[in-house]
Amino acid sequence: MAALASAALILGLGLAPSAALADEISGVTTITKEASAQEVAPGETFTYTITVGCSSITENGCFDAQVTDLVPDEFEIVDVAVGGAASDTPAIDGQSIVVDFTEDLGGGIQGLWDSSTATITVTVRVRDDLPYEANGVPLDNHASITSSNSETKEDVATVVPVIPCSSRRMPRSPWIRPVPSPCREPRSPRRSAARTPPTRRWTPSRSRIPRIRTPHPVPSSTWASPASAP
Repeated sequence: MAALASAALILGLGLAPSAALADEISGVTTITKEASAQEVAPGETFTYTITVGCSSITENGCFDAQVTDLVPDEFEIVDVAVGGAASDTPAIDGQSIVVDFTEDLGGGIQGLWDSSTATITVTVRVRDDLPYEANGVPLDNHASITSSNSETKEDVATVVPVIPCSSRRMPRSPWIRPVPSPCREPRSPRRSAARTPPTRRWTPSRSRIPRIRTPHPVPSSTWASPASAP
């Protein structure tokens, strides 16, 4: 009964079916996102591939279909290309990319056709000045598709930057305090093994040894007894 009432209202107002049902959930969108590399280095260029689709039983497609992609700050956007469906020129604002699909669905409505698939290729470059602290930290790139007659869908692609240690050294200067390199793990303090003191053999001190003095003999030529004196 509700469906018949809606149809009667549409016919009574003289509206096109697609325009009257634009705010109802009559379509299903899909989105997948993949990265061409899992690990990236500073200065390296790689691509994100976003694939979106639409299916609808009661309508011609997904109305006002729009894809939004948020590129991490660690990457520079080089190029954005759209294939498989008509769309406006991708709008790039900072790290945000917005693509509006413009297939003619009838009744003055644009979007994605039913049973259609479109691909968005985003080429990015890893920033050269990426700090070493970003090494090994996963970076998520979120993309979503919205439509006025379907629910919002989202997908994410993750890459991990691999940053080698810099080989440049600071010039030696008495006014610059050396800074430890973040690439090296701090050294653990050395633990000296317990040493056993060497055993010494006891020897008596020389001062404690009694000295025996012997009288020096007097030469016979210079000594005479009292009895032999004249």
